[in-house]
Amino acid sequence: NNVHLGKELKGSGPIHDVAIAGDGCWIVIRENHAVTSTGVDKSLVDKLTTFYQQQRQRFNKRKREINDAQRLIRLEREEREREERERQEREERERQEREERER
Repeated sequence: NNVHLGKELKGSGPIHDVAIAGDGCWIVIRENHAVTSTGVDKSLVDKLTTFYQQQRQRFNKRKREINDAQRLIRLEREEREREERERQEREERERQEREERER
């Protein structure tokens, strides 16, 4: 059990917490997941798994919302730029037509 814990502690990524029970069972809490030794209560493992799944779902949903908002901002900006370009082109055409008529 402690050999596996040692390997887990040497693994990659930051460790946020480590809990070791009196019977030698352990849990390593990392940013995006938890690793448990055999013998850890199944209901605790299930709760940890559910927690991290919900966090991933929340993160992914928020990321989609941010991407959608950025896309909308970009589209609105492009629309304003297009309208401004069209206005300038129209004004230039009208100016040229006036000049042609005045000749």
